[in-house]
Amino acid sequence: MSSAVGLKGWRVTDASNHKYTFGTFTLGKGKTVTIRTGRGTNTSATLYQGRGAYVWNHDRDTATLRTSPGRWVDNCSYNWTRVDSTMC
Repeated sequence: MSSAVGLKGWRVTDASNHKYTFGTFTLGKGKTVTIRTGRGTNTSATLYQGRGAYVWNHDRDTATLRTSPGRWVDNCSYNWTRVDSTMC
């Protein structure tokens, strides 16, 4: 990214269509954010969904990012059964 991006209302979904919707959050230029399934205190680098059960599959899944109106932005898939697996 060439500049910070406000992600309020943007959504991340997995292959089973579990949704996480960003509240007021700005992703800084060149920064990343980790979205965790469980409970915790949100920071500028880690956000929590507040769920009691796992969402992301351990062996493989796909994360898809969409804007608040639903426009596709990016996706990433991982497959831990392969040596060249990706971390999304």
